[in-house]
Amino acid sequence: MTNETPRRSFIKATGIAISGGVLTAATGSAGATSGWVERSTPTSMQLSAVSYALDGAYAVGHDGYVLEREGGTWTTVTDDGPSGNGNDLSGSDATDDGQRLWVVGASGEVGEYDVTTDSFLGLISPGDDTDFSAPNDYTGNFRDVAVTGRAGDANVYVTDDSGYVTYSFDNGETWSYTTPGSGSTIPAVGMHSDTEGHCSDTNQSVFATDNGEDWSKIGVDGRDENFYGLDSNTDDNVWVCGNEGLVLEYDGSWTAESLGNVTLRDIQVTTDRTSGLTVGSAGRVFRRSGDWVEANTPTEENLKGVVRGDPDALDFDPAVSDTPDVAVGASGTIIEHA
Repeated sequence: MTNETPRRSFIKATGIAISGGVLTAATGSAGATSGWVERSTPTSMQLSAVSYALDGAYAVGHDGYVLEREGGTWTTVTDDGPSGNGNDLSGSDATDDGQRLWVVGASGEVGEYDVTTDSFLGLISPGDDTDFSAPNDYTGNFRDVAVTGRAGDANVYVTDDSGYVTYSFDNGETWSYTTPGSGSTIPAVGMHSDTEGHCSDTNQSVFATDNGEDWSKIGVDGRDENFYGLDSNTDDNVWVCGNEGLVLEYDGSWTAESLGNVTLRDIQVTTDRTSGLTVGSAGRVFRRSGDWVEANTPTEENLKGVVRGDPDALDFDPAVSDTPDVAVGASGTIIEHA
């Protein structure tokens, strides 16, 4: 863990825990950490999501860009997406063995990338039965994806701008869909087992499932922020971030904390709740070490996605030894923390 020193202050608002009408205050602290460095990238397009696969980190973004981290250098896998149509990509996730990376985006874009062969699978031609894009001829704008299971035998959950969760229990061969809430955009989904997980929408709602098909609302009352990022660790260990610096923690009841005047877009926290990262507007990064502490970063670009590089946080043993924390964002921005 890096040393922490004050850099810039931020507003720490009072949080609220909601449980049977009982309200409690959340706690936090201010400060700064160093160690983030900016990396050169082959695109100026926005990068919206980042994930680790077996052979390292991958970032996805606008115009269908997929970038791969190789030996500390970011290179282009594709600059027009899995379908070749240049649709913006907004979400990514790897299988439990790290061998496949699923990506989703605009106009129903869905792709499965085999990192062991460096090729997209299931994409023969648009409209072909083996083309994963536009499942059931649906061409909505997909926002996020969560994948469980091993390569070739994965459950895939995709959320979109219209409030649907589109899901497949057979590695994308067939698809079904459901609407957990009111039809509001669902920016984030996370699964902590094959069929158990959570999603959040922009109508201040978080939903839980225990079978991958049916979703029930578990909160959040009394909020008016938009929810953007989500991390689902267990049934009662869920984290959500949003605008106005919002960080929500669920442990059977909800606790809210504000990290100040910042829109937070993504969040990852360890299962023991002691360590984590959340990122957002103007290049701002907060690291959790008991409390949330703001970090020095080399960019003021808006950050959209973050992934922790701790091998213990991954479902698989990475084939590379260099696995830094990575955040991605506007203008092709990538920053790393070893």
